[in-house]
Amino acid sequence: MGTSGTLNAWDAKGVRVSSAFAILYEPTYAFVFPIIEPFN
Repeated sequence: MGTSGTLNAWDAKGVRVSSAFAILYEPTYAFVFPIIEPFN
C-alpha cells in the first residue's frame, strides 16, 4: 500500500481540516483516521 509515509506527512500538516478530502481521495485513510485521531 505504501500509504504510511503519506499519512504521517498529512497528519504533520494537521490533516483534520482536510479529512473530508482525505476520505474522498484515500479510502484507506478514511478507515484509519478514526483510529489514529484519539492519539493526536
